Amino acid sequence: MPDFARFLPLSQRSDDDESGLTTDRRALIAQVVAAARVLPAGDREAVAAAAGRGRTTAELLRAMTILLRASDAAGVPVSLSDAALGTTAMLASARLPFDRRAVVSGHTIRASDTDWTLGRGPALEAPAIQIVRFLLGVSDVAPVPATDEASGQRAKQAADEHVRADGADDHPDRDPRG
Repeated sequence: MPDFARFLPLSQRSDDDESGLTTDRRALIAQVVAAARVLPAGDREAVAAAAGRGRTTAELLRAMTILLRASDAAGVPVSLSDAALGTTAMLASARLPFDRRAVVSGHTIRASDTDWTLGRGPALEAPAIQIVRFLLGVSDVAPVPATDEASGQRAKQAADEHVRADGADDHPDRDPRG
């Protein structure tokens, strides 16, 4: 293979098995419609109607939004798989309005109760369902900066960078006397 080929977009593909990847959203939409069973009859019908034929990303996002709004109104929690929440979060993050995009831009969005993350940068963390509610505009409660040990070490390292080479501390919140 010539040297320049390594710079072509498809030349650095991983060897991961991607046979299960699809743009068909029927299985995820079926999970959303099934989760609506705990809602009153009118809300169940609204979720099913929003699901439409159940194939597209738009139908998934519309059905999930109606499901979450209806569950909030009824005061009934819904149970969804990690895959359904993660996929919805990923798809919704690509269609965010400006104000929500400004919150998550430049951050890793990490679900505290599952294994998925989105994006790059300093971590913002929340339960998966809260992240999806925020990204879909159902809730205004945004993910918060992560407070785990690794994030704490990064914050300490950033604070230590304020110490000048001569040993003087130019951080405004620290007492220079020690």
